[in-house]
Amino acid sequence: MRILFATDQYLPTPGGISVVTQRISAALAKKGHTVAIIAPSTDWKFRKESTDGVTVYRIQSMLIHKLKQLRYSPAFLYRKKIYHTITEFRPDIIHLETPNTIASEALDAALKFNIPLIATCHIMPENISGTLPFLPSKMGKMIGNLYMKQAIKVYNKVSLVTAPTPIGTAILQAYNITSPTMPLSNGIDLKAFRIPSKEEQEKFLKKYNFPLDPMILYIGRLDKEKKVNILIEALQYIKKSQPFHVVIEGKGQQMENLENSIQKLGLQNKVSFIGYIAEEELCALYSLAAIFVMPSTAELQSLVTMEAMALGLPVIGAKAGALPYLIKPDENGFLFEPDDPIDLAQKLQQLLENPDLRQRMGKKSLELIKEHDINNIIEKMEGLYAKIINDNKNTHA
Repeated sequence: MRILFATDQYLPTPGGISVVTQRISAALAKKGHTVAIIAPSTDWKFRKESTDGVTVYRIQSMLIHKLKQLRYSPAFLYRKKIYHTITEFRPDIIHLETPNTIASEALDAALKFNIPLIATCHIMPENISGTLPFLPSKMGKMIGNLYMKQAIKVYNKVSLVTAPTPIGTAILQAYNITSPTMPLSNGIDLKAFRIPSKEEQEKFLKKYNFPLDPMILYIGRLDKEKKVNILIEALQYIKKSQPFHVVIEGKGQQMENLENSIQKLGLQNKVSFIGYIAEEELCALYSLAAIFVMPSTAELQSLVTMEAMALGLPVIGAKAGALPYLIKPDENGFLFEPDDPIDLAQKLQQLLENPDLRQRMGKKSLELIKEHDINNIIEKMEGLYAKIINDNKNTHA
């Protein structure tokens, strides 16, 4: 099959959409499909690249958020370029990963040229409102709702919309989507996420000079909806005699607020911010951790939680969003009440003082993550693509 992904967010812009699109497209190419991506350029120039067997058509874009590395392509100026790219590539199907400008123009072209369409929804309203901390919460929620309503207009024009978990399809249905929906995990390449060698671990540890105390790890954006402040607040309730160190990987708008909170609580020696690290270093970071924490209440799946599970870590997450689909209480970790730092601290304390429990829960994480193996997900996607293509042919026969 010739498969074209259209997305308004792609590497080097960090985030789940970028990572999922890259991993899924590369896995499909590895299986012999001809795969391409239309995505924003990294500057004001159009270019054509090739990585991991995937062709990437980069549409001119401007940087609109330096910290997040978000880019905007005024696609109405480049409609002809997008149409030309699609006619040049000749896809059997187009897969929309976002509902924004590039994807919308790709959708219009697909409808004009009678190319079948599928979409994946990676976003919930809180993801939009959470990136607008400078606005009153009510206004942020209003903008999140408006975004979702606009997204539904796009999704209602495709044959099928997937979301990583049932919570995602429930959100789509709450916004009165008319296209068929189904949950389909983003998947994870279990072969890529492995325990690195001792040499790799030691090299990483030497580079960042972390203390040897049990590591509590968070990976992700430092934005409002991620609730990293709840993790920071929880630390004051852990027993003073309990050794631990928190490592936070990522950047975001809440960075200064988090640093101020750490100063006020006198936890400067207990927390390390390391920014974004290279993907090839992630396995070393996960492998050095004792516990992974995801305090966010706005996760449609949480790739980083899946990665932590694939490295055999016990996981603690907020009892919200899609996290209960990954975290099974008393099996591979704990769920805590959202926005409750005391409850989170109690769960952390229980794992910190019990290495045997951490080991048992880590083994269970390895078992539970197998159902998300990317090879199984790709097979399901191939079946969906084939059906949609065939149905489209029959409809227009």
